[in-house]
Amino acid sequence: MSGGKYSTLWSHEKGILNNPSTGVAEKVASVLYVVPSAPFASGSGTSSSPYVITSMRHLKNMSASLVVGSEVFFELGADLDMAGHDWEPLNHLEPESHNWGDSYHINFDGKGHCLKNMHCSHKSYPSFFGVLYGECRNLKFENAKVEVSTTSPGAILGAYVGTKNAPAIVENCYVTG
Repeated sequence: MSGGKYSTLWSHEKGILNNPSTGVAEKVASVLYVVPSAPFASGSGTSSSPYVITSMRHLKNMSASLVVGSEVFFELGADLDMAGHDWEPLNHLEPESHNWGDSYHINFDGKGHCLKNMHCSHKSYPSFFGVLYGECRNLKFENAKVEVSTTSPGAILGAYVGTKNAPAIVENCYVTG
């Protein structure tokens, strides 16, 4: 871009925000088109309006939406192929801390959809959830691969599913492949 000398900034909501500093519009070879994107397809993370996940970008945005001590609700709106991504578990406190009461409370409804080709090699609790504190329902995993070290347990759904201070419920979930 030309740094303002020949550029015009335009917003969908507000129209033209500035004119070229020369006062004369010139033709330029580049156009930058920015489209804001929401972190999820829809929802607000509550039980009545869960975050809806329909892409890998949405799935990766789950971590940033979690709040210690608060329950966050998600639902899967489509089958997703996770091939090519090394998944970082959602709830993976370092093994020495083990204060699961301060972990993330996750409510995840797969709505019968499938997460395909998940790969996780994280050093701490490799799995989809890490430690599942909350609920997971109606979810399928197909062709998942978890690489486990000798210092941390691992599994596909969760390395731990519930602990003494962090209960969990798993319903209608399965793994194939």
